Amino acid sequence: MPDHELEHASAPDELPAAAAALLGSAAGPGYASELVALEVGRQPDWDEAGRYIDALVLEQIEDDLLEQCGVDSERDPRERWLELVKRAAALRPGALPGRRRR
Repeated sequence: MPDHELEHASAPDELPAAAAALLGSAAGPGYASELVALEVGRQPDWDEAGRYIDALVLEQIEDDLLEQCGVDSERDPRERWLELVKRAAALRPGALPGRRRR
C-alpha cells in the first residue's frame, strides 16, 4: 500500500487505542515503525514478525559487542547469537555498551 494510503489508514481515530498508543511511542527519537497492510482475512504471523525483528537487531550489533557477550562467531551457530546476547544483557543489565549502527 503506498505511503499516502497508509497515512489515511493510520489516522488515530481509525486505529484501536492500543495500536495508536504503540505507534505514538514509536514516533520518538531512535525509534521507527512500519505499517504493513495484510490481505483481507489474513491474520498476522507474530512469530515470523519476531524472527524478522531479531534478525534486524542482530545485524545492528557490532562484532566486539558479540564477543563481549560471549559469542564465539567461529564456534557458535549464528542462530544462537542473539539468544546469547540477550542472556548476557539479562545477567548484566547496564553493563553492555549502547548499540552502534554499521
